[in-house]
Order: sequence, then structure tokens, then C-alpha cells
Amino acid sequence: MNRRFSLLILSFAILIKCFAQNNITYSFETCVTDSLLNGVKFYGTKYKRPLDKLKLYVLILSEDDGYGIYLQEYSHLPNRGLLELIKASNRKLFVSNKIGLPVLFQSDILSEQIKKDKISALPLRGYYIRVTNINYDQKVTQVSILF
Repeated sequence: MNRRFSLLILSFAILIKCFAQNNITYSFETCVTDSLLNGVKFYGTKYKRPLDKLKLYVLILSEDDGYGIYLQEYSHLPNRGLLELIKASNRKLFVSNKIGLPVLFQSDILSEQIKKDKISALPLRGYYIRVTNINYDQKVTQVSILF
């Protein structure tokens, strides 16, 4: 009986692992990744922490001919919806081998986690990078600090 129960539990664990969602990795061209890494370094200096210990996430917005990327720090967030979504995100953007940032999109405002916070829009602040697609190449056309 014990053996059957153990086998059943092991089978169930393997089944769950098979159906678990894998990470989704996003990538940009080197100029964008370098700009994001500069933003991570900015936050490292500001908060006096090692870069891989910072609590950062990326909000990507689709804009005309490109993207707006907001690099934001989340250690100050209350332990509710937006923080839950950031921590649960399986979407990552790697700016180096050690630093993978959770990715959010504007449509995440419709998630159950953010609905708990009763906020009408995601915050658009932090280290901003404007990326424009020019002849199928990504170019960083603006970098700003929005606080």
C-alpha cells in the first residue's frame, strides 16, 4: 500500500512538472540590451546594491515604429497584486548572463493580480528607453530618467 501511494505521488509530481509553464525569454539587439544594463547600473548606484540583488522589472509598451521600455524598481511595492504579478512572471529579459528581469506588458492591467490593487494603469516611470525600428534594425533613440 505504501509503495503504491509513493508511486502515485511520484507520478503526479512528474505529470505536474511536464505541464508546468516554461520561461519565455525576450531579447533585443545589443544596443538596447546595453542601454538596459546601463539602467541596471544606475539603480545599483542609486540603491548601493550589487546588480544581481536589485529588485527590477521591465514594462514594455508598443509605440509607433518601436517600443517604450520602462525599467523600474519594485522593492517599495506593497505585498499585493502588482508585486505578485512581477514575482510570478515567467517572462524574462536578460541583460547579462546573471541578470534576468521580469517582463510586464500594458495588457497585464487585465490580470487578476492587478485587479486586486484596483489601479487603472501601470506606472510609467523609472529608467526609460525608446527603441525605434529603422530598416529592420533596432535603434535606441531616447534614454530618460522619469521620476
